[in-house]
Amino acid sequence: TNGERGFLAKHLAVIGEHWVPYYTQAGYRPESISVWPAFRFNLSQTDQASSDLSLLVVLPIDPGFALSVVVKTLRATLAITEIRVRLRFHPRMGPVAPVLDKALTIVGQPLPAHVTVSTQSLSEDLAASSVVIATVTTVEYEAACRGKRLIALLSEHSLDYNFLPKNEFHAICRDAEALQKVILAWQHKLPKAEPWSQEKSTASFQPLTALALDRVWADLGLS
Repeated sequence: TNGERGFLAKHLAVIGEHWVPYYTQAGYRPESISVWPAFRFNLSQTDQASSDLSLLVVLPIDPGFALSVVVKTLRATLAITEIRVRLRFHPRMGPVAPVLDKALTIVGQPLPAHVTVSTQSLSEDLAASSVVIATVTTVEYEAACRGKRLIALLSEHSLDYNFLPKNEFHAICRDAEALQKVILAWQHKLPKAEPWSQEKSTASFQPLTALALDRVWADLGLS
């Protein structure tokens, strides 16, 4: 194992108590692990429940994978003009236009009026959406925590990988036809979705508190 070869860091900071066992099982000593605040995640916000079908598609960083997700989404939703679809490209993916233009060429249609490319913040996008397609992105956590209906749109050409376990998703699809069936069904009735409990959220993602920051300063030798 890496631990036996001496490849493990002397000290490891994780973003919640939930994650500690994963690393102790990998060879870390419990005393070498600290829980720091989850600076990356804004998990304190919940949104008003919505009965409208507004779809946020959070795209992976890989341009090829992002292209396949966009193509499937367009094919699934081109004819369903009563819904709103927002495409959110990864900010570090690179230029958006080549991916979007290629997707539109593949489907043979211009971008329909009910499909837009997001220019808003992630928090704003999540607040405005009732359904989130989140594949191979940590946005899965934020969407689930805020009580969004989650769809995993898996690849047809590579190994399946999502951050959340399957039971956190309300639907799992692999092609445009399956996605379209889910969307058409949810037009009539959206599945129930609840935000994570405070206990679950805090265990997974340590809130930013004075006590948590004291631990950071102590670990860095700055206290």
